[in-house]
Order: sequence, then C-alpha cells, then structure tokens
Amino acid sequence: GNRNNTLFKYGMILVDMNKDYDEIVAAIKQLNAKLAVPLDEIELGSTVISSITRKLLKNTKQSV
Repeated sequence: GNRNNTLFKYGMILVDMNKDYDEIVAAIKQLNAKLAVPLDEIELGSTVISSITRKLLKNTKQSV
C-alpha cells in the first residue's frame, strides 16, 4: 500500500545517504509512528524493513 511505499522510499533515501542499518530502521520506525494509521510492527518488519535489508545486503555484495 501507500504507507509501505512511502516508508520504503524513505528508507532507500537513507541507504543512498550511506546510513547504517540501525539508523535506517530507527528512522523508518519514527516516521511510521507519525503516520495517521501506522503499520503494525510485524507488517513493518516483514515488508519495509525486510526489503531494505535485502537492498543493503545486495549493495554490500556488489561493493566487495
């Protein structure tokens, strides 16, 4: 949905800014908490954060 896309795009901006994983997750959770209807912790983890994690791992493999 729209919330997932917004949070994912925000997370990818942070990835592009070379933020570390913990900073990215914390920032995504903070933004999520400000939404009118936030994603629950399980959905946030299984969608947005897992996608960001995969992207970070892919970036790490490419830079080695």
